[in-house]
Amino acid sequence: ISLPSLSWHQSICLLKAVARRYHSSAQTRAPISWTYSSLLHQKVFNIAYLSSDFGAHTTGVNILGLFKNTASNMHRTMCISLAPDDGSPTAQAFREVCHEFHDVASRSPIHVAKLVNSLGAVATIDLNGYTHGAQSEILALKPTKVTFFDQGFAAPSGGLASHFNSDRVSLSVEMSRDISEKITYMPFFANPLNDYRNLASYVLKGKPKSRGEIGLQSTGALFAMFSNAYKVTSDTIDAWARALKGTEGSLWVPEWGGSAELPDRLRKAFSARGIAHPQIVQSTKLLPREWHLLGRAAADVLLDTPAVNGHGTVSESLWAGLPVLTVAGDKISNRIGSNLCLHSPSRVLIARNIEDYIFILRHIARHPQTIQSIKLQLVGAREQSPLYNIKYYAEDWTSVLRMAASAPEMHIIRSTQDNLKQ
Repeated sequence: ISLPSLSWHQSICLLKAVARRYHSSAQTRAPISWTYSSLLHQKVFNIAYLSSDFGAHTTGVNILGLFKNTASNMHRTMCISLAPDDGSPTAQAFREVCHEFHDVASRSPIHVAKLVNSLGAVATIDLNGYTHGAQSEILALKPTKVTFFDQGFAAPSGGLASHFNSDRVSLSVEMSRDISEKITYMPFFANPLNDYRNLASYVLKGKPKSRGEIGLQSTGALFAMFSNAYKVTSDTIDAWARALKGTEGSLWVPEWGGSAELPDRLRKAFSARGIAHPQIVQSTKLLPREWHLLGRAAADVLLDTPAVNGHGTVSESLWAGLPVLTVAGDKISNRIGSNLCLHSPSRVLIARNIEDYIFILRHIARHPQTIQSIKLQLVGAREQSPLYNIKYYAEDWTSVLRMAASAPEMHIIRSTQDNLKQ
């Protein structure tokens, strides 16, 4: 469903087909007579979060910062864990932060749905979407009146959930017309970012690592490329090759995980396209996390992948003071980078189309000094950026949830002014 080759309309058609299968499966069971809780009957706002990633996973780390900022006497967070405890500090932190933590890894979807309903939850948030570890049939059983697809899957549910959470850049007006769910719009970015102010505050005080310290060549423009290998399509390589041919620019591509073979793949691809520059691809082993963030500024620009944008990759780079070159596509998965850059000085590097992307990349490859002012602006602006204020995000999110629960048949737009006034 998330294949780069699929258009937005094709993706939505497939998603709707998947949702129909889950609904059909749920309907074959004995009918359940649910008693739904509502805000009118509760003093406390109970929210059930379903996920297999309440541990050392990107979704888990991001959502933990949100939970730490939504804990209150008026808001109860209930974690429904679909996977065994991975023993990580993050998993332990969830048990401490959440009001209730239920391990249902060995339970059936019907059991979990009945549990959620019995807890008096007003809304159910599926943090997996259609990804590994999900139990999407739980949402098909409708344990609460309001259900969301959120966080782990950059696309709507096709009608499996009642609501879809997004923002007005990632989901354009034209795209929204194809969606079956009611839409909630967050003011800046749909998902919470890692709590960088606490977890990566060392970036604000630490000295950036030099190219020499990291093991990179010190001459010529250096473009970081930290995305997973599946995001690097042949069209993307063509665009990079067109831009870098005849320049001294090179790519920095770390060897890690499923992308360990990517540097060699890129070298061969560039060679086949007539680029003989010996340092066209510079590779390093995966650096320790602190070095990884402090070392990002050694590059001139991060290249976002046009087919499928980075999420954590882009937000980490902007926090580390590294400008990002991106281009808005026709799906949520390739519009994320544009939205993140829009709320930073890197907005000037949002290309209008792929030809513009190539033009900007080629200009920077020939004149890398032109990017220095943007790097300085990023360093000065990151602490004030709404993207990295998890407290603002938590206030926006709980407000959106309350409005959705109070008026489940309406689309919800949370204004940027609502939190900026506070």
